[in-house]
Amino acid sequence: PLEGRGLVLPKRWVERLRALALEVEASRRFATVVFVDLRGYTALAQTLDEEQLDRLRQWFYELATRRVELHGGFVIQLAGDAVLAAFGAPWAFERDSESALRALLEIREDVR
Repeated sequence: PLEGRGLVLPKRWVERLRALALEVEASRRFATVVFVDLRGYTALAQTLDEEQLDRLRQWFYELATRRVELHGGFVIQLAGDAVLAAFGAPWAFERDSESALRALLEIREDVR
C-alpha cells in the first residue's frame, strides 16, 4: 500500500505498520521537515560523467538516509542531489526538531 506513493520509510517502521495491520488515516500533527542538498552540485555536474554523478548521488543518499534514520526521522523523497526528510511524523518522538538539527549537522560534517 505504501509502494509507489513517493514515500520512503525505514524498514523497521514498515515492519511495525504491517505487524499492527495499521489503517493509515489522515491526521494533523506538528513535524519538522528538512531539505538538504549538495552545495555546488550543478557546477560539479558539468565536470563529471554520468557514472561519477550516479556514484556521488548514491553515496549522498546513503549517508543522509543513515543520519536521518539514526535520529528518528524518515526520508520522504530523494531527487537529484536533494533529500527531503521529516521528523515527528508519522510518529512523534521527544525533541524532534533537535533531532532534525543534529542529523543535518552530522550530514554536513560527513560531507566535508
